[in-house]
Amino acid sequence: MPLVLIVVLAVFGNYIVARTLDAQLPQLLRQALGQPVRLAPLQVNLLNLTARSAELAIGPQQDAAVQASDVRVQLALRPLLRGEIHFLLATAGDLGVNPSAWPAGDGEAPSDYRFLEPWLPDRLALPRARFIDARGAALDLQDLQWQREGDGPATARWRLPLPRGAGVALNLQLASLADLLALEALALTLQAQPPDDPDTTISAQLQLRPGEDSGYQLTAEASAAGSQLQVSAGNSLSWRAPDQSSVHIDKLVIEDLLALWRAFAAPGEDDAQALQLDAPLAELTLPAHDSHVRIDTLRLGKEVGIDTAFDLHTGADGIHIEHLRSTGPAARIAGTAALRPGDHGWSVRAEAQLAAKSNQDSIASPFLDSQWLLQQGQVSLAGSGATWAALLDSLAGQARLQGYHRGQGETPFEISAQLDQETDVFSLDDVSLRLGDGQLSGSASLSGNDRRLLTVRLQGQDVDLGFLFGDSEEKAPAGMALPDYLRFLPGIDLHASVDVSGLRAPGLAIARVQGELQRDSGGGQLDIHAAGIGGGNLQLALTSQRKDKHSDLALKTTLDSIDLPAMFGRAGLLYSRTSGSFGFSSSGADTREMFARMRGSADLTVRVRADNDWQRASREGEEVALSGKAQLVLAGERITGVQISDLDIASLQQDLTGSLSLVAGRTPWLEADLASKKLDITALTELLPQSEEEADQRDVLRSLRDLGEARIALRAQTLVVAAVPLADFTATLQSGADQLQIPQLSFGARGTSVRSSASLAWQGDTAQLQASAKLGNVNIDQFLLGDGGDFVPVSGTLALRAEGDSVADLLAHLEGNIELAATTTSQAVDRRRRLSVHASRLADGMQARVSSAQFGASELSGTLRLVQATRPKLDIELQGGTLSLLAWEARNQAPPDSDPQAGGSLLADTARASADLAGKVLRAPLRLLGEREKRQAGERLFSPEPLPLESLRRFDLELRGHLDQLQSRELTAGDLDLDATLRDGRLDLSLSSRAMNGGKGALNARLDSAAVPPTLHLQLDFDGVRGLTGGDTYPRSGFTSLTTQGASLAALAANSNGLFYLELGEGPIDFANPTLLTADIATSVFSALIPGFESSPPTLDCGIVPGVFQDGVGVTPYGYALRTDQANILGRIEVDLTDESLKMTLDSRNRQGVGISVGSVFANTILVRGSLAEPRIVPNTTSLLWRGGAAFLTAGLSVVGESVIKRALASENPCQSIKHLVTQDLCPKSEEAAASTLVCPPGGGKKPPPSN
Repeated sequence: MPLVLIVVLAVFGNYIVARTLDAQLPQLLRQALGQPVRLAPLQVNLLNLTARSAELAIGPQQDAAVQASDVRVQLALRPLLRGEIHFLLATAGDLGVNPSAWPAGDGEAPSDYRFLEPWLPDRLALPRARFIDARGAALDLQDLQWQREGDGPATARWRLPLPRGAGVALNLQLASLADLLALEALALTLQAQPPDDPDTTISAQLQLRPGEDSGYQLTAEASAAGSQLQVSAGNSLSWRAPDQSSVHIDKLVIEDLLALWRAFAAPGEDDAQALQLDAPLAELTLPAHDSHVRIDTLRLGKEVGIDTAFDLHTGADGIHIEHLRSTGPAARIAGTAALRPGDHGWSVRAEAQLAAKSNQDSIASPFLDSQWLLQQGQVSLAGSGATWAALLDSLAGQARLQGYHRGQGETPFEISAQLDQETDVFSLDDVSLRLGDGQLSGSASLSGNDRRLLTVRLQGQDVDLGFLFGDSEEKAPAGMALPDYLRFLPGIDLHASVDVSGLRAPGLAIARVQGELQRDSGGGQLDIHAAGIGGGNLQLALTSQRKDKHSDLALKTTLDSIDLPAMFGRAGLLYSRTSGSFGFSSSGADTREMFARMRGSADLTVRVRADNDWQRASREGEEVALSGKAQLVLAGERITGVQISDLDIASLQQDLTGSLSLVAGRTPWLEADLASKKLDITALTELLPQSEEEADQRDVLRSLRDLGEARIALRAQTLVVAAVPLADFTATLQSGADQLQIPQLSFGARGTSVRSSASLAWQGDTAQLQASAKLGNVNIDQFLLGDGGDFVPVSGTLALRAEGDSVADLLAHLEGNIELAATTTSQAVDRRRRLSVHASRLADGMQARVSSAQFGASELSGTLRLVQATRPKLDIELQGGTLSLLAWEARNQAPPDSDPQAGGSLLADTARASADLAGKVLRAPLRLLGEREKRQAGERLFSPEPLPLESLRRFDLELRGHLDQLQSRELTAGDLDLDATLRDGRLDLSLSSRAMNGGKGALNARLDSAAVPPTLHLQLDFDGVRGLTGGDTYPRSGFTSLTTQGASLAALAANSNGLFYLELGEGPIDFANPTLLTADIATSVFSALIPGFESSPPTLDCGIVPGVFQDGVGVTPYGYALRTDQANILGRIEVDLTDESLKMTLDSRNRQGVGISVGSVFANTILVRGSLAEPRIVPNTTSLLWRGGAAFLTAGLSVVGESVIKRALASENPCQSIKHLVTQDLCPKSEEAAASTLVCPPGGGKKPPPSN
């Protein structure tokens, strides 16, 4: 039988139980709940103790208190065996609860709800639930999950859906279900989390306990947005709303509170945000409640109020705020407010007064960041109305606030406004705002019925907003926010205008700005006109048209000769004016979509000037055309930059293409990739600051530092700088926080290759410069010798470093090293090249310490200083080595059809001119000593071309030091000391050599190039010199003292006055370089004077040539004498340097008693005359022509007669005879001669030997 029962229950039990419950359960529930209950047919499963119904309704059919679908429950077996009901699980596809539909009972509320415990499931799962209030508004819950642990803790989780996103997640934890049902205590924790923001949470803990006598006491703590809220509330009666409370908030930050609101608020469509001003005001039915609110710190931006407190009263007469008080940094605030409901809507009233704190009070620590310090003022406001529009239009009152803004300085401000009570218009009149020395005034009104119109007008002058932008450690978000203000106050039309003269702010300076904004339901128009502080105008037009569900947006900006750097507060590297236009257009459903789709183009012309003169027409290279396609770059809800493609920058000398992007917040923020086939930046460099003073005025260092993080790459097949083409030019510039780097700069030029890098970094306000370069096959010959001819390539390195807080300071501390050497080692002397220099800046110039400077045969070391002044000064100190002028002299002897100076550098021109001047001046007297180059027929010895004397007036010079050797075609000297001073065009030169071809010599010269005409005094002493360039010849000793004037060698020669004295010693006669004669003439002369000369060349025993010059005419008043091993030769020289003519007589007699046979006795006379360049022998001369001073001035000296000459000629040693005449006649009369121990030796010299 039991087995049969089990089988029957297994087969028919579910059906039997289901039908039984269908018939009995609704009646049982109706009896338990006191409400009609409807159930759809049940489906029962006895094996797992579950029941399912498609529908459950409790309450009247038309207004059910509970409505559920797809209900499923599961019972617990053990309680069921004991005859008890206990639900393990309850689920429903949808649940709607309307508490207001549950009929109110006549009796008192139960004091214990533990009877509900069996009906509460252990787990409840509802995909969707709705709580409906008395007005029919539904609160939707999603994913509701309930779980309890017996009559202990319980948790509930659900989501509040939002129109967009996942909804707000809530989590409730109940400490004890038993205590709640017994109404003994309530302790719960609630957490709320908004969608898409897991870091934002509201947490609250609530405790409710019965009072000692009656009623209850509630305490709650909540934390959100960085604030802690503590609430204590209660009522003396149970089950009544709290009638008193105390609220304490430690810190309330308005921005965080608004962010919290935005995080939890349900986002809707823009139209849903339109102000419903005509909507009637809600009826206020508030319970009676008294609350005291205390806020320790109230913060809005950087502004802080402390000890804020007020009393809040609610009840039948509305809301009242009394005893409001708060303390700010400079004032205390007190006020009241009230909102009263009535038969005709609401009435509002608010008053506040600000009173300055005592002057003895200092700025306390809570207010250290405060900037707007209110000191005094008052605000009053009152109005009434049945709708928002009526309430707004009725508002009347006034406001006046006074204080100062604390930033980098203290800027006073004062605000006043008047609210006028006009019918159907909200009017804010007589608005006045004073900011420092600036003034703003205007008005605002809100008018209209069906569609309201907000009108704002603002005028001002001398408005400097710089005080608003003090230094801040807070990093602002990148870019600018999308202009959501374009949709500000939807449903209201806007008409705003502004006119401000003299508007300034960091990064902005505008002479005048005028703007107008108009917007209605169909779109809007924004027009801005700005006059630049440096001239020119800017026009901006922004147009928006609404079409169905999207809007079209167009932006066009027109520039007319605007100084953009000045407008944005930058000095700029160039003076510039920009004209042209750029425009954007787009379409989208919302603001972000419109700006993300925005595309545009630009066509601009930039004019640049070096002299900032905008009245003249543009010159070549001073105009640049720029065009490209552009689009905006967005990040989130902010415009962060612009991307320019197809960039084309062109002018007569420039042609650049590439791309450019500027994106705030990106690293780097500026990226540019530019390329060119040929780029000539010569004109551009001329437009840059030409001095460190001008560079500092333009604040070049600040401009470079303010680049931020940027990367600029430039590639040019050819880059032209100062007419020098650089091939394969590549440069990359990278800048970051307080640093600028050029990791690569390379190019080639005329076989030269350069690979360099540089960096500029800032420590505080000090900039530090580092630069290095590897040079290959550089032509330094062009800088020293000029272009043309073969050159020796050199390679090496260059390193520079400096630091300073300005360009001038940076250059003042610039120092570096140059290491160069010939690329290919050669044994040839003229191919040697080496340069090792340490250069540094001085306070007033620069200094170069040359450890080695090798150029051909020259190899020097020393120090060079350049002092910058009105006239630059060179200070050179030589520390030994060899100086060879051969290379410059060789270039100066270039063929007439070549131009060695063409294309030369300033350094080459100066070096060549200096070498040429020194060579010509020194060469003139030295040529008379007998050594000179072969000259062309008819060529003058003294050139009439002007000497480069003007170069001596361009700079000053101090030259001193020692040279081991000086090499020139005219002179070779060693162990040389030199000292030269050039000041104001006056040159004093002192040079002495202790090793001048076996002898020694000294030169002193004074040249005044500033005199008119220029003057020259030259004194030359030498002793035992065997020629000027060496060789096997006789020694020479001499003294020359000449004074002259003129601007050319010819003029200097023609105006010469002074003394010329030469003594010759024993040695072979050098016929290749005879005095005043060519080699051919000298050979012919000696052949005629000394028979047998060809078979037995004579040897010189002695020689003496004393001469005087007056006005360019020179004569040997005592004759001159030569004594050889075979003959005595006497003669006279007459030379006119004005026409370069020469007249020389020579008379020879054989020496007696030196082994010459009777057949060798001879007496010959020779006359040589003609030009100095082409002397010739006059034939048929039969006697010595000697006429005492017939055609020559002799400066008061006696001209000896023919008899004296004959006696000297017949004497054993004619040199001593002439010397005796000089001593007896010249020395007493000439101070110049007496000053020379060679001309006038102490003791008067030797007496002449007797005549033979």
